[in-house]
Amino acid sequence: MKRIFILAAAAAALLTGCARQGPKVPKTTFRAVTDIETSAAAEWTTPAPEPLPEIEDSESGGLEYVRSRLEDDLKTEYPNFKIVGARVPDSDGMPVTDIDVGLNPSYDVKSLAERFFAERFDTENEDLYIERFPDDPRDSSRPAGENNRTGIYIKCFQPDEEDLNMQALMHSTGLLCGSETGALDNLNAYSGNYETVATFDLLYETLPEDLSYDMSRGGEWNAGEAVAFMEEFWNGYVAPSDPEECSYRVRNFTVRDLGDGSFGYLFDMEKTDRNGNHIDMDPFETGDPEALMNGEAFAKGCGLTAWCAEKEKITRFSKEWSFSEREPEESDVKLLTLAKAGEILSQSLPPEGLGHDYTAELNYLPFCKGYPYNKDSGVYSVINSVLLGQCEYELRPFWCIRPVGYNSDDSYKFEKAYIDAITGEFTLKISGMHYTASEAKAVIETLERAAAMKE
Repeated sequence: MKRIFILAAAAAALLTGCARQGPKVPKTTFRAVTDIETSAAAEWTTPAPEPLPEIEDSESGGLEYVRSRLEDDLKTEYPNFKIVGARVPDSDGMPVTDIDVGLNPSYDVKSLAERFFAERFDTENEDLYIERFPDDPRDSSRPAGENNRTGIYIKCFQPDEEDLNMQALMHSTGLLCGSETGALDNLNAYSGNYETVATFDLLYETLPEDLSYDMSRGGEWNAGEAVAFMEEFWNGYVAPSDPEECSYRVRNFTVRDLGDGSFGYLFDMEKTDRNGNHIDMDPFETGDPEALMNGEAFAKGCGLTAWCAEKEKITRFSKEWSFSEREPEESDVKLLTLAKAGEILSQSLPPEGLGHDYTAELNYLPFCKGYPYNKDSGVYSVINSVLLGQCEYELRPFWCIRPVGYNSDDSYKFEKAYIDAITGEFTLKISGMHYTASEAKAVIETLERAAAMKE
């Protein structure tokens, strides 16, 4: 039995309500957790394990072997879809690796505050900084205690009490986010439902040199210059908050129509670790709710996004967390070839496919090894400070297969496939929910019947 389970990130709430301490407390305060009541009262039942695919010796090998096969594997034809581009990292290997969540201990959000606000506000004024400590209460109306503590360190520069979206924010978990424009001065540009004009996957596409759009508040912005601007910002001001050396690049560049004759740019970023392996780019999500509720391992998104509605101004950006990598216990692992990953996907989709071409990348996918799940009177909750502050994590190699044209804002419009590069275990994500190979077929058939009834 699959239930709907929703996780509310503290970061989202914090963007609209960092609270000052003592006499400087404004009217709004942030919530570190949202409790979600489920509609089902029956006991949770654990589904039977999904059978894993058989893997022949020629269908897996070391990373160098997988890389050597990539060009030929891309020519493989499948009856129900096509893979039009693929990538394997230029590294020595991709062993399962334990990681430690956290911010660079020497980082201070003041550098980001200066980047955003130095010309308009006094970034030396300590009264404009807000700090919360792990033992502070999440809910200031109740005494602090085991079930009512912030659990992490938070520091936020917030120069305008009227516009709490104008801020530079960091968590000890490695979260870093903010906005140099705020929302109130140009609310439509800060957030809204915009139509996607075009998405460019910069792993496989080159931006036209003359691609340019009129931005909100006027002025054309060349797309190539915008990408360079954003990569300079992330590598200059975001990467220093990571506890280990890494680099960022724009993976997907999306043009969105603001509906008033102007446009904005969405940047989906990609992180590469010190070994040359790439961290998957999906945004924050619960992962598999069944695994979470059973105390099992589940994927934990690593969202890295930025949005610019005005030329050379960061309307908002977010890096959801950071981590450092330990030395792996086993360095030599056998990974699936692209051809085998494609075969597994083909067998899991309907014979006619879903009408998409795909790209496939061998990436690291972060996994939480298990959440200390709690329930009280039918109310289920996930506390972000516990999720990122107390749980153990690891990186696992996965073939991440997405439709051409994917971007994070439109992610619910696309299906995405994740294939464990060691075991071959298959997961299909549709509308934010995760399904096994057998579940995916049933879900797709249901969606197709519903679509046919509407026609």
